[in-house]
Amino acid sequence: ASDLDMWYSFAGGNLINSEMPLDLLRDFFGAFDNAVAAYEDESTSALTASWRFAHAETVLPFATMLGVFHAQDTMTAAYRDENRYFRSSVRAPFAANIVAT
Repeated sequence: ASDLDMWYSFAGGNLINSEMPLDLLRDFFGAFDNAVAAYEDESTSALTASWRFAHAETVLPFATMLGVFHAQDTMTAAYRDENRYFRSSVRAPFAANIVAT
């Protein structure tokens, strides 16, 4: 897919792209809260990892919501800057991960 298509469909080109993964963000931080609570409660074993696997179409909106793609000029078909920050093949290739510890 072209960068232009990915920008408007899954990244910073549309505001809704940064709002779609709100449930994923709640779950992401909920896992942290649960791990801290389990760690502080010595009677239970602490959660050591919470894994989520997804394709670029999920990673891009989530990264957009986290502010990874900021200060990006609006991309148009005439936008030919080879040094642009957003490149879908680099920012969310077929196999991409977001890791937090």
